[in-house]
Amino acid sequence: MKTETKVKKNQETNVWSIRPRIEVKNEKRYSADELIDAYFKGRKDQFEENKKILVETFSTHLARAKQVCVEFCQKLEQSTIECSFVKLRALTISHFDAVFIVPKDKFISNNFDMVYRMAREKKKEVNTNTFNFSFSFMPLTKTLNEERMLTDGYILKYVKKISLDHALHNEKVCKYLNKKPENADWVITTAFYSAMHFLRDKIFPLDLIESGKKIKVTDFDIYCLIKNINKGKHKAFSDLVEEKEPELSDHYNHLKDISWTARYNC
Repeated sequence: MKTETKVKKNQETNVWSIRPRIEVKNEKRYSADELIDAYFKGRKDQFEENKKILVETFSTHLARAKQVCVEFCQKLEQSTIECSFVKLRALTISHFDAVFIVPKDKFISNNFDMVYRMAREKKKEVNTNTFNFSFSFMPLTKTLNEERMLTDGYILKYVKKISLDHALHNEKVCKYLNKKPENADWVITTAFYSAMHFLRDKIFPLDLIESGKKIKVTDFDIYCLIKNINKGKHKAFSDLVEEKEPELSDHYNHLKDISWTARYNC
């Protein structure tokens, strides 16, 4: 019996084992304060690394959202809808919401459903598991309150420099027509409209005080809307040039008169 008991004890001893401790010579010992400091430093380093990753991710997604706005504005133009401007906000680092401001007559037309279909197609194209973009549309009206939109987070604004595009186009046409003397009347006309759009690009955006509030006006069409100018826009712009660019005013008005002379006397 004693022999059997001894064998059983030896078997039990062989089942369990304790890993022997490895002796390290000159092992450094740390105090409790040093361990706590190391812990918080590790947390700080991890926080900075996470922040860097989040900033890079947000920057990438924001650039994508801006690109979507530009691409959809171009798509609207192809459908003969001039987008006045776009307001963009970030809801999260990956979810963006844009409001496209379009002419009122287009917004209330029966054909505007087509724009919502275009927006759905664009969402299917750009939205992924890690990026989400939402579309909304509003008409351009005199009472549109951009300050209120700003308080709701729409801090980014995209406005296409249409005037500069038109100016460069008219300048190119003017130079082409100038090659033949018989095109003199059209040379003058395209020269005037090129100058007009160059000046619009130079003057806008501008700050306007209305009802005691400062408003940033992005282009001449919005300026006319705020000022309630429906007719006589050429005179209104001439007055604006005289106010904002007096050294160019006489040259501009002279070119305008030559253009009208060519138009009505040829």
